[in-house]
Amino acid sequence: MEGFTIPEQIGKYKIVQILGRGSFAVIALGVDEKTDQNVAIKIFDRKSFKEKGFMKYLDMELRLSERLNHPCLPKFYGTLYEKDFICLLMEYLPNGNLIDLLNSGKHLPFSERIDICFKILEGLNYLHERGISHRDLKPENIAFDDKFNPKIIDLGLAAEYSDYLLTYCGTPTCMAPEILCHKCYDGMKADIWSFGVTAHILMTQNFPFDLVSIAKYIKQVKSGTLEIKNTCFGILGKIIEKCLVMDPSKRPSAKDLIDHLKDFISRMQPSKPQSCMICTSKIHYNDENPYSARRQAFQSNHSLVLSELLQF
Repeated sequence: MEGFTIPEQIGKYKIVQILGRGSFAVIALGVDEKTDQNVAIKIFDRKSFKEKGFMKYLDMELRLSERLNHPCLPKFYGTLYEKDFICLLMEYLPNGNLIDLLNSGKHLPFSERIDICFKILEGLNYLHERGISHRDLKPENIAFDDKFNPKIIDLGLAAEYSDYLLTYCGTPTCMAPEILCHKCYDGMKADIWSFGVTAHILMTQNFPFDLVSIAKYIKQVKSGTLEIKNTCFGILGKIIEKCLVMDPSKRPSAKDLIDHLKDFISRMQPSKPQSCMICTSKIHYNDENPYSARRQAFQSNHSLVLSELLQF
């Protein structure tokens, strides 16, 4: 959001850092100087938001944030209405997102990866049980709190109580084929595809398909020539395979996947060998229009690039 200047103080919160800039908002770290409480402040510019016709997305995100309460979703603290801004006060998640974690070099045991997948599914199922589809599930929208608990963030594109949707939205590389093909779609079934892609990246640090360029990927999807290359084996491989089915009606629900994974976790022994290929290569960005300082840092600090990981 160019030309969007953030004040040094919003309400009782001192702005100490810009965490990211998205298509719709700026995310800042605010500190209550009396209590030392850290909050993530999602700041929307009133004027530009109205001019671009985005108010419906803000209304939806605000309405959902106020009524959702789950350990796998960030806590919502309230809304501030300033003269020039509308601000959502959210739980601050200091340990970055899933891409940060995978690129950090931190050893991530198989059991922890399974646990992250399980918790993502719990959060997704919580949304789906309430008739809400996320519509932009991807590694970058899985963030971690101070205890490294994963949480699904960014409800800016969420939709509720609709069997079939038409809005083309999301991130192409994690977007369900039916959305890329501009078909009517079930948002919850589309979320399951996105979970499959996200889980595959978590377990293998690779996409479940060859990604040379976004344009070629979209062309393959639309022509029906996309080849799924699931290199994750064992229980997660089977789950991912079920998610990445072209026919959305044949994809399982989040609840089905939870039950399937819960049974495996209950039988999993600490010494059980890893059943998914764990890669050591890093995931990097090559976006023409990076929206965050973190993404720019990745581009400047690393030379190897997995082309266009998350294109906006």
